[in-house]
Amino acid sequence: MQIIDFILNIAAWILWVNGWMQLHNPTEIQRPLTLLGTLVGPSRRIGSAWIYFGGFLLILLVKVLLLHYLGAPIDPTLSMNFMLLVVYFKTASLSSMFWMAVASFLKFAMIAYIWLWFLSRLSPRNGAENIVNGLGASLGFLQSRHWLIQVLLLLTFGFIGWVFLAIVFGWQGILPAVSDVPHLLWQALCISISAWLGLYYLIILLMLLYLIHSYVHLGNWEGWDWVDEVAGKLLSPSVPSAFPMGPY
Repeated sequence: MQIIDFILNIAAWILWVNGWMQLHNPTEIQRPLTLLGTLVGPSRRIGSAWIYFGGFLLILLVKVLLLHYLGAPIDPTLSMNFMLLVVYFKTASLSSMFWMAVASFLKFAMIAYIWLWFLSRLSPRNGAENIVNGLGASLGFLQSRHWLIQVLLLLTFGFIGWVFLAIVFGWQGILPAVSDVPHLLWQALCISISAWLGLYYLIILLMLLYLIHSYVHLGNWEGWDWVDEVAGKLLSPSVPSAFPMGPY
């Protein structure tokens, strides 16, 4: 079930980002965000933003039904890890599965935007135009803000997201009802900050790709040069370039 949830989250998030891209630049030529977006040339925008948002809602509905009808015979509960606590949802309840689907997408989207921000900050400005432009467009209105404002906004989104979910979970009986507001706010802040720990896995992935490309020629795709540039920036603090390399 976790694999199904992950795949559907990717599909829903791609549609969500495309919808916001269309709303942000409704009159310009857009390249819709796809898994192969850096391999194809630009094309005119497809339909309107509401088509993407409609597809997003449809995937969300399909996810709810799959979690309910496929999950119930396997396990009476499904869990979600929010770094600091684990939340359990009853698979026999459609409403519980709906809020799990919503919470799962919000968690995925939060981490995805953090990854996008991190990659956009490391991306070289003089190469891999398709990738750099795609990262910037995916960030939407965050793209034009100062990096410190971007970080604060991402933390705020995570904070508000958990406050909303905690209230809903308490209302649905998934978690105890909120009775201590200061505790809830502190919990939301900690969970929002802990979402940034997901960068650990992104860094490992980038280092792995860099290692593979260092020994194996995988073609002339501009993405490999981009990986080398990004990995080089990540490794730069560990490179002893400030020390003389001549003979002793």
